Amino acid sequence: MHGTTEALQRHARLLGFLNRFFAQDSRMGALPTLYAALAPDVKTGDYFGPSGYMEMKGYPVRVKSNALSQDKKVAAQLWDISENLTEVRYGFN
Repeated sequence: MHGTTEALQRHARLLGFLNRFFAQDSRMGALPTLYAALAPDVKTGDYFGPSGYMEMKGYPVRVKSNALSQDKKVAAQLWDISENLTEVRYGFN
């Protein structure tokens, strides 16, 4: 079974080749999210990403967040879009 990235780019040979160096499979890509959700040492506000070069590949480590991740307007837009797409409402905003 192909991972998501491999399946989306199976007909783009150059991208498939470059993925070997700059991307990871979907199982590895899910690890930072799983770590953030389940690890006992995670604190509110922590961010996790791949440990490798430019945070593109590798096992999860704590990473710095960027300015966009702190933008409350962007966060509200993401929340609204997520509620609309999932049709689930929490009433937090």
